[in-house]
Amino acid sequence: MISYIFRIVITFLVVTLIIKGVFLDFSSINSNSMANTLLTGDFTIVNKVAYSFAGWEYKDIEREDIIVFSSPNINTKIKEIVHSNDFNIDDNYVNEKITKRVVGIAGDTILYNEDFLEINNINKVNSNKSKSKPKTKIILGENMYFVLGDNKDNSIDSRYFGPVERNDIIGEIVMIYWSKNKIGLNFERIGRTF
Repeated sequence: MISYIFRIVITFLVVTLIIKGVFLDFSSINSNSMANTLLTGDFTIVNKVAYSFAGWEYKDIEREDIIVFSSPNINTKIKEIVHSNDFNIDDNYVNEKITKRVVGIAGDTILYNEDFLEINNINKVNSNKSKSKPKTKIILGENMYFVLGDNKDNSIDSRYFGPVERNDIIGEIVMIYWSKNKIGLNFERIGRTF
């Protein structure tokens, strides 16, 4: 009987590791840069095969997709920004996995600085501070994406670190599987899908 239970447990663990390693990943939200869509304390499931599998790309990344990505270069830039005087953000903000919304895709013309964003001549973000700062203009190349936090005034995103490359994208957020706040579990957010 113990041998049978042991085999079931081992099989479950192996299957879980295969699913996590190949198909799914998990990500935690450490800031309110994606509020009110995703909040600090949300834990999400990431579909790693949303766009490609084993090098075969079968779905384009589209505007409005909520993606998770990881890039050592971007993480370094974020750490520099967090430790500068521009932001008063807890070190927990910096995470290996970053979650943002895609707002610009290949071929889009982007004009931006930290306080301003225009995509294909359509204004997305504008503050009074943006007038005095120089703006950068780029045309996104193939497999390049411009990402933005839903909480635009409290987000370190492509306006600071530039475009994200497709190779750095882990997958697409599909669901909040766990959520906690200062009071305890946030049951109304658990199970929310995207």
